[in-house]
Amino acid sequence: MSTGSGHIAAAAAAAAAAAAAASMAGNRGGGSGGGSQQQQAAQQQQPPQAQSNKNISREAWEQRLAEVHVAREDMNRLVMNYLVVEGHKEAAEMFQQESGTDPGTDLSTIHTRTMIRSAVEQGDVEAAIDRVNDLNPGDPGEQRDAVF
Repeated sequence: MSTGSGHIAAAAAAAAAAAAAASMAGNRGGGSGGGSQQQQAAQQQQPPQAQSNKNISREAWEQRLAEVHVAREDMNRLVMNYLVVEGHKEAAEMFQQESGTDPGTDLSTIHTRTMIRSAVEQGDVEAAIDRVNDLNPGDPGEQRDAVF
């Protein structure tokens, strides 16, 4: 793995950061800006960083971002989680080698997990159940650790 040493980690970190930023932006949107007087009063009493802004300037975002420190271990776990959840098996394996981050699951099951998720998203519940049973044979009540 001498070629690209650190490149996978950098690319994965950038992808995870972009996904996290998109997720935060999506969670921020929502309401019509109205709300009850009680809700508006409660929001005014919150410190500025706790208030929800639909629009934030690039400078304000960069200033807030500069004030936040994320430990490398936390960022590595975030990147690994993103790679596993999104089904990027090879990238997760390389990231595990480069960073030493435990994926928290058997990477050989990523393809099957992706197929299960796809079946559920397409409404094919029977196929999803069949794949879950293939992945975790036995009584589902005994398998409390089966997490998707």
